[in-house]
Amino acid sequence: MSILDLINKKNWKSIIKNLKDINEPIWNSNSLIHYAGLQNDFDLLELLIKYDAKLHKINGDGETILNIAAKNGYNKILKKIIDQDPKLLYNKDNDMNTPLHYLIEDDIVLKEIINNNKELDWSNLLNQVNRFYQTPLNNSIKKGIFNSVKFLFNNKDINFKKAMQDLPLFSLIDSQQFTSAQKIELINDYLKNDGDINLINLNGLNALLSAIEQHDLDLVKYLIKNKIDADYMSPVSTTHTLRLAYKYGIDNKDMKIFEYLLDNKKIDFTKKDRYNDTLGHYLLLFRSFLNKGDIDLEKKILQKMENFNHQNIDGNSILHLICSLNWKEYKDILLKHENILNIYNRNYIGQKPLDYINKKEHDQFLKIIAQNYKNNTNEKRDIEEIIKLIKQKKLPLDKLSDDLNKLNLMNDNKFITFSKFSASMLDVIIYSIYLLEKYKKILTAPIELNNFEKMVDLQLSSEINVQSDPYYSSSIFHFIIFWENKNKYYISNKLIYLIKGIIKRKKYKFIFMYLSLGFEESLHANVILMDLNRKTIERFDPYGGKLNVNVDVFLKDYFKSIKGFTYLGTSDYMQNSAYQTLSNEHDIHRKKIGDIGGFCLAWCVWYIELRINNDLPPKTLVQKSIKKMIKENKIFINFIRNYAHNLAKYLKKFYLNAKIDKDNLYNRVHSPEDQDKIKNHILKIFTSLN
Repeated sequence: MSILDLINKKNWKSIIKNLKDINEPIWNSNSLIHYAGLQNDFDLLELLIKYDAKLHKINGDGETILNIAAKNGYNKILKKIIDQDPKLLYNKDNDMNTPLHYLIEDDIVLKEIINNNKELDWSNLLNQVNRFYQTPLNNSIKKGIFNSVKFLFNNKDINFKKAMQDLPLFSLIDSQQFTSAQKIELINDYLKNDGDINLINLNGLNALLSAIEQHDLDLVKYLIKNKIDADYMSPVSTTHTLRLAYKYGIDNKDMKIFEYLLDNKKIDFTKKDRYNDTLGHYLLLFRSFLNKGDIDLEKKILQKMENFNHQNIDGNSILHLICSLNWKEYKDILLKHENILNIYNRNYIGQKPLDYINKKEHDQFLKIIAQNYKNNTNEKRDIEEIIKLIKQKKLPLDKLSDDLNKLNLMNDNKFITFSKFSASMLDVIIYSIYLLEKYKKILTAPIELNNFEKMVDLQLSSEINVQSDPYYSSSIFHFIIFWENKNKYYISNKLIYLIKGIIKRKKYKFIFMYLSLGFEESLHANVILMDLNRKTIERFDPYGGKLNVNVDVFLKDYFKSIKGFTYLGTSDYMQNSAYQTLSNEHDIHRKKIGDIGGFCLAWCVWYIELRINNDLPPKTLVQKSIKKMIKENKIFINFIRNYAHNLAKYLKKFYLNAKIDKDNLYNRVHSPEDQDKIKNHILKIFTSLN
């Protein structure tokens, strides 16, 4: 009789007698101890324990008998095994599940095991993430096991941030397994256990956005009552609470959530998304494209908008959009608007607001524009005279034009149809040389020449891309900082010393450093610029404010030893959406051959030039430069690609001056001979600059 026949007949004693080793696999990598679990045979388990069978034996799926018992809910076997060896709870199967990932099915057993085995490392066990980024808590939420979720939400060993790919707070709100009242009860437990209501997930979204997507008014009210950011806009994607609530409200014909959010006193109506649209733009574009909307709410929002002349990336102002719709519906809003209405602004296709008005209605429309002008100025002339001046384009409706003309955008490069721009660590060094040579009398970086040669060797020895290769080293340039989180970063222990030395010399106006932000699969370039005249230290992120604000907390504290200087985080002088966000570079229709993952490094180099060549405070400069780029019909992605092409030309020139053969200019990794040539040329230039 075969072993399998004996197994089917549960003739365990005969099997044990015939086995040379009680722990050897019998079938499909399962040994007898696994069959005790698979068949829920408690008597066999006790027999095997008597014969000293190995309880920690794993099968082909990485499972011990405890994993099997937990997975199938065989609680009698499970408790017996844990009594024998509680450390088996640490075992992870091939999918990285521990027995706890399954024990959540029975909250009574779960509580009993945790309470009776306090010697175990529960902060490890409860927060173990499996292959699908799920912790035991995540599993209990997914399966809708209320009592298990409640128990775990109250457990002090739970790390609510562990499963970043699927944060429990978001998973709970998105779940269809719980009622609104149950979600509120559980989130209340979460908050009592020091859970963060304003936690942001990997997509940059907050929990309120999830509640809005669920169209759950009670939950929205609860979250706002507990001080979640009601006016939240995510970085990069610029998903906004009010915009999302408006869309879902129109789609579901229920505007209660939007109206509730609108009553919040902290709404910033100047907030702009990745298309440079304000909330007013969004509502009017919604009506324009989908022929849907709520006219009363549109008017309510428009009454709160301070600037009808602000242009989005297509050059359209709120005034453009009103004129392209049935403008008479908004006539009262135009008359009462507390700023001058500019009908001279042209959008991307060259159209002025007046161009969208039926010619038969021009005089009627211009009368409103004239009255608005009179209301907002000390103008003494009558309406007819003002209309006459408007038609002659002699009325100063656009006060910004002359001011913007003085702004130097530092990019007169011709349009290119493909890109040769690259962003390796070596490129960072060479682009730094570009800046230091061009502005050698006013710009410098914290560099220590006696350690420089070793640093250059490091960068030439491998192909490290600042946008795709997470990289931390204690042997890196002093002027490059790497940051992933407060526990994982690199910053030179000589940086402050070198900066103070530069300040003491009183030779330069600006000092720059690169900051490389590490994400799971990529790096993102930032720059830190010190303005020695304004006494500011600013972090520039081409995406704008809000992205990775934790680094600002760290840097503000780090730089406080440089007395007399004010640290400016990105949110101190930029809105959510800045240059790289507005470029929408991931839109496949905007990409060109040769475009790398992103132009963040090019934006950083460009911003340094922009700051140096325009004597304006950072906040004013960012606002005006974006306005000018839109006014001049600059497409942001083309603008930076053209600028990056200029850097690529400099790179080519640099290599040629270093005596690199033309055939080898674009090698990903240079030969040892070429590495020496490049290194010597770099050292020669840096030596001449210091």
